[in-house]
Amino acid sequence: MRIRYLVRFGYGINGITRSVITQANALAAAGHQVEVVSLRRHSERPHFRLDPRVRMFPLIDDFDRDPSWWETAAALDERSAPLLGSGHARLKPPQRFSELEERECARYVGELRDGVLVTTQPPLSLFAIRYGSPHFVHIAQEHVNYDFYGQSMRQLMTEHFGKLDAIVTLTAADAAAYRRAFPADRGGPVIRQIPNALHRWGFPPAPLNRPVISAVGRLQHEKGFDLLIEAFEQVAAAHPDWQLRIYGAGPLKPALRSMIEQRHLYNHVLLMGPSDDLDAEYPKSSLLVLSSRYEGFGLVLLEAMAHGLPVVAFDCPHGPGEIIDHGRTGLLVPPQDVAALAAAVGKLIDSPELRAELGAAGRRKAERYRPEIIARQWEELFAELLAARGIPPG
Repeated sequence: MRIRYLVRFGYGINGITRSVITQANALAAAGHQVEVVSLRRHSERPHFRLDPRVRMFPLIDDFDRDPSWWETAAALDERSAPLLGSGHARLKPPQRFSELEERECARYVGELRDGVLVTTQPPLSLFAIRYGSPHFVHIAQEHVNYDFYGQSMRQLMTEHFGKLDAIVTLTAADAAAYRRAFPADRGGPVIRQIPNALHRWGFPPAPLNRPVISAVGRLQHEKGFDLLIEAFEQVAAAHPDWQLRIYGAGPLKPALRSMIEQRHLYNHVLLMGPSDDLDAEYPKSSLLVLSSRYEGFGLVLLEAMAHGLPVVAFDCPHGPGEIIDHGRTGLLVPPQDVAALAAAVGKLIDSPELRAELGAAGRRKAERYRPEIIARQWEELFAELLAARGIPPG
């Protein structure tokens, strides 16, 4: 079977790219012909490990530009993608897609004649719907909540997403939202929930004997690290020997550092920066906290659970409540409730037995997300859609 993924920044560090490369690697290991097509390339090679059987290439090469090509392309890259309308044009790069990006997507999808194309953001899906032929199966994989999109983007999705073969969401809650927006009895596409997969399985359980708490994510508003630091101020007052380590980079680093200094937590809260090997960092902790205001899924929870770490999370929309069984595989607290978050963390600090119990149960649940298990769900969907359309698998 020939399977293609279209992503925007396939050579960068972001959650969409990481999950797509995990899927691509697992499907290549299962014997399929897999390509990851990156709209842009800004570095020599992808950040995440790519199976050598997976072919990856860019449509726009910013790392190794052809000066003669770029001479005419540069002006198009300054203008907003026409298909996405005036509402999109008001956005700033990199949120805004350019006319050049639309043109190169159109050129690529217009040449496809078999197999499956999985697009990973609404603008990419809209480009493929508008410019693609009817000779391939087109699936939109949605990585964020439906309600996250602005009114103008949702309007475009309403007008065009009915032409998709399928929409795949990460959570059941999002699948329900898309079924309401694109009901089957009005010609809506197939809608399935297929979660993200773990990139690896088989780690030994962490010892859970260090006074360290981990948090992972981009340093931006939705990840709620300001709320976590506020909660940890209460934790540190009762447990001064414990330390919080936050892994990630992002625009809020100066503000978070200032917050740490103002609260005199510089010996308790460390901004560790991004890690190239979180699997080596998780075992150094005794629990993981997710403090997001909202999530597309919450893969970091599963990664920690795969190492046997107990987890605490805000029950924010939409992923944590579907990953964590409260009181059995982790602890959920009301969204943005700082006092409740501090209390849940303190409860685990005070009880090594509870840490071990939740960590072991969480590890058993995380096994359901092994890459080969999730890959089989994708294979079943691909086969169903190809057969329904009578399209050659490639």
